[in-house]
Amino acid sequence: MVANSLNWCPDDQRQLTQEWQKLGIRLPVCVSAALARGITDQENAERHQLTQFNLASGFELVGLGEFADAVQNTTRLVQF
Repeated sequence: MVANSLNWCPDDQRQLTQEWQKLGIRLPVCVSAALARGITDQENAERHQLTQFNLASGFELVGLGEFADAVQNTTRLVQF
């Protein structure tokens, strides 16, 4: 849900989307999980005949294969 550009939080709460964007790192998001939660980029919106997209800038939708490649090529994996 952090990748949803339409998230709104009161000023007294952490703006998690902005906090992640400030890190300046690649922010991959599982495409299946995102679509199931109503989050999509422009490409998938067009593919699924949706009129709008709402993936926050800096985030990118990726598939399971990309995750598997990343796990295979890393020395550490942090899960939360």
